[in-house]
Amino acid sequence: YTSAYSIDEKLAPESYPSDGRVRGFIHLSSGRFQHHPTKPDHTLLDVILCLDFKGFLPKSLINSQMPKQLYKGSLK
Repeated sequence: YTSAYSIDEKLAPESYPSDGRVRGFIHLSSGRFQHHPTKPDHTLLDVILCLDFKGFLPKSLINSQMPKQLYKGSLK
C-alpha cells in the first residue's frame, strides 16, 4: 500500500502567473499493489484519488488522460 497528500510548500506556489498554470491539490490518494493471480510477471494496481485540479478541465479530457498518466507513473 502507498498513500499521498498535498503539503504547503513555499517553493511550489499555488499559481504560476507567467503561463496561466495552477497547482492542484491532492486531498488524499492511495494505491494497492498486488501480485497477479495467474501471471507471475505482472502486478495489479488499484488507485483511489481525491483531488482538486483547481482549474477548468473538460470531463472528457480527465477521463481520457488520467488512466494514461497513472499507467505511465506506475512504470517508474
